[in-house]
Amino acid sequence: MIAVFKKVSLPTPQHRFSMPLSLRYLKELGTAGIDWHDLHLIDLTSIVYSLRIDMALQKMEHDRQKRLSERGISEVRSASQADFDAL
Repeated sequence: MIAVFKKVSLPTPQHRFSMPLSLRYLKELGTAGIDWHDLHLIDLTSIVYSLRIDMALQKMEHDRQKRLSERGISEVRSASQADFDAL
């Protein structure tokens, strides 16, 4: 999972300077368009990590779809009982 998070590009500043973590969270949430004004730092942290997890899941799904399309597979769907009976 750590390798996946390293591949996900997040809209965070690349310059390393001493900005408090809470301000980095506020900046990231502001970029995502989330109103953070009435939230506690713990809630902000949860939302930021939830956004990061969602981005990682999207990246994993995109990579899976890319690998399938490289193999020539257009879609994957569950087999029904009729499919098994047709065999």
